[in-house]
Parts: sequence; structure tokens; C-alpha cells
Amino acid sequence: MKRFELPADLAPYLKIDMKLRRAYEAAEAKLKVLLKANGAKAWHAKYSLIYEMINAKPPLYLAAMYATEAKFFEKEVKESRQAVYRNLRVAKLSTPVDVERYGPTRLYAAIAYLEAKRGQPLKQAVDFDALRIELEVEGKPVTRALSFISKAELTEAIAQAVAHRASRAGEKSALVVALESAVKRSKVTGARVKVAGDWVTLRVPKSGLAALGRELASIVVSGEE
Repeated sequence: MKRFELPADLAPYLKIDMKLRRAYEAAEAKLKVLLKANGAKAWHAKYSLIYEMINAKPPLYLAAMYATEAKFFEKEVKESRQAVYRNLRVAKLSTPVDVERYGPTRLYAAIAYLEAKRGQPLKQAVDFDALRIELEVEGKPVTRALSFISKAELTEAIAQAVAHRASRAGEKSALVVALESAVKRSKVTGARVKVAGDWVTLRVPKSGLAALGRELASIVVSGEE
């Protein structure tokens, strides 16, 4: 008789206990109701619940024999992993009132704008009512509230923010090159330089401070504020 072997991707289910199963069933019941509901409050509650389900320890979807969250999204939420994560991000950084007022798509674009401008992911909720989008239109700087900016302008604002951030990154790279060249010219053994954001950190022996200082004094970086 041929020996039966359990598929490798089912291994996690061997340790499923009733507590996990009950937690999943309770969450699943709420999710089914929210999937059929309409309105911003239900939308926000749905993705808040999904966030809790996939971030539980262990993830609740394991109790339903889903090996991955992608399979759980596909079968239960009827959305791709990319779409779910986009909406999870909006739900995390907004309120039901924001969703009602602006819609998930516009909120996601506003988040993309802020992250492009700041150069890092947002970690705290955003006051979207107070948000002002900055961009150039026909060579002139303009500011738009989220309620009054067109889709095309919002897309352009994101592109401009990305380009500006890339430009600033290029300036920082030029600064790194200049600093490294100064260290090399100083001939100070063991000297190191690091640039992080607006900070420059130098590691240099006391005996080499004067020599390195002379070389650093000659550095000129254009565009620095």
C-alpha cells in the first residue's frame, strides 16, 4: 500500500486548536456581514477586521486551511493581495469620516503624495482635511486642498514630489562624494564619514582633525538649505 504523505503546505494545520478555530469563526461571521454592507463605516470596519485577522498570532486564516493570506484574500475577501494591502493602508491612516468624504482611491493617492514628499512611509493617522497638496501648474506653484484637487493634478503632484525627492537624493550623493574626496586628500588614516538625512557624522582620530578640517572647509554643495 502506498504511504499517504500530507502536503508540506498543510503542515501548519496539524497544530490548529479549537481556540484558534473559534476565533476565526467569530471573525469570519463579522467579515461576511461587512462584505455585504455598504457605506464608509462598513468599509473601514471591514479592513480593520481583516488587519486583525492576518496579524493575529497565529493568523486566524490558518484555522480555515488557508496556507497563505493571499489565498485567504482570494477566497474570502474576493480581492488580490495588492488591493487588500492598499485598502489596509488607507484604513490604518484614515477615519470612516475621511473615507466618506474623499473615498479610498483619493485617500490612497494623498498618502502616496505625502510619502513621496517625506521620503518615508507614514506611521500615524493623517489630518486629510488640513492637508494641502503642493505642485507646479504651468511653471507656477499652487496649493490645493484634497477636496478641490483634480485626479490629474493629484497624479502630477505625486510625480513632482518623487522627482524633487530624487533630486535631493542626488544632492546628498554629491555631498557624500565631496566628503569622501576630502577624507582621501587629507590622508588621515582611519577617517570615516556618513551622511544620513540632514546629518553628517565624522569618525576621525584627534591627530587628524586639523588636516581633515582644512579639506572639509573647501567643500561647497549647491542647493543645500
